Amino acid sequence: MIMKVLKNGRQVYGKQIRNKLKIMLKTINDMKKKIDIYFQKVLAHSGDYYNEVADGLAKKAVGIKK
Repeated sequence: MIMKVLKNGRQVYGKQIRNKLKIMLKTINDMKKKIDIYFQKVLAHSGDYYNEVADGLAKKAVGIKK
């Protein structure tokens, strides 16, 4: 379970995170009714194309420049 996340360089805990996780899980479960979704762990910084794309999108979402 995710205990903390970084937001603009600082750790955010508690109810705010639980609420966001609930929303994400609900969205994923709703999507699973329409399409096949699975998660696969990949080694970070291994050059995996889709991992690099996801990392770039995540950084862009929180305003971190490469």
